[in-house]
Order: sequence, then C-alpha cells, then structure tokens
Amino acid sequence: MLLALGGAAAAAMVGAYALEPRSPRFVLAFAAACLAAAAYALATEAWVFAALEVVWGGVALSRWRRAAAGAAPGVMRRSDAMTDVPIVCDMDAFQPGERERHAALWREASGRLAGAEAAGEGYVLRFRRTPGLPATLAEWASLERICCPFLTIAVEDGPEAGVVLRLSGPAGTRALLEAELGGAGGA
Repeated sequence: MLLALGGAAAAAMVGAYALEPRSPRFVLAFAAACLAAAAYALATEAWVFAALEVVWGGVALSRWRRAAAGAAPGVMRRSDAMTDVPIVCDMDAFQPGERERHAALWREASGRLAGAEAAGEGYVLRFRRTPGLPATLAEWASLERICCPFLTIAVEDGPEAGVVLRLSGPAGTRALLEAELGGAGGA
C-alpha cells in the first residue's frame, strides 16, 4: 500500500509537471502531488526527501497563487498558456500509421469544404453537411494536435452554420496556416 502511494505520487508529479504550461490547475496538481510524495517520504522515514518535497510543494503553491491571480511576469496565465509552445508543425511526431490516417481524414473532409475565412490568428472553415463529417473532423483534430500542439481546434455542428472547423492559436498562427493550407481556401 505504501509503495503504491509513492508510485502514484511520483507519477502524478511527472504528469502534472509536464502539463503545467496548459493551465494553472496543473501547477496546483503538481503541488498536491509533491505533498503526497512528502507524506510517502515521512512514512518511510526519508526525512531529507520529505523536506525537499514540502519545499517543492510550497514553491508550486506560490506559483499557482500568482498564476491564478494573473500576476507576476513569467508565471503562466490561462491566456498565456500556449505562448511557450513553438508555432511549428512536426510531422515526425506521429506514431506509425497516424500520419497516413491524418492525411486520409483531411482528404475526405476537404472534399466537402464550402468556404474559408480568416478569423483573428486563424481560420474558420465551413463544410457541406454530410453524414459522419463531424466525427471525421474530430478524429482529424485529435491527430492534428499531435503534430501542431499550438493549435486551438474546434469542430462545430450546428443547425444553421452547418459543420465548422475553427483553427486558431497565438500570434503567427494564421501565417503558418496560410502556408500549410494554401490560404485555407486550398485546404
């Protein structure tokens, strides 16, 4: 039981730390995981480890308070969370078979493209409604996030607007999309 607590705390710390740039909630989760690791260290009488984990937890709590308040330069805010992610598409990030699936899904969806318009730092792509298209776009979006983690992607299926794909991101995103998608009209 004690070993499971230590393993879970360590796994939670690594996972939360990796996800910190996405949201202050992950900074708080990292702090909680540090305190769980400290509890494990105390239970196993590893005093130095316990002290270090308490310090890490305290630092993380302080960072979370500043991030949640939107204060202090260098501390992430929800609106700034993606600014550390480079605006590049890494096609080598795919696992075997994913790149081909990604391309096939886009070919299927783009054949139904009805129009595209620039919107802020991205594009709004409108598609002719066909059965299964929202699911196709959702699967494509999940694969697109692998190679282009800076993108914010939304698939909408409404009664009036039809099927809409919104692609946006930090400054510079639209220029990259224009280069990758041929001005989006050629997507």
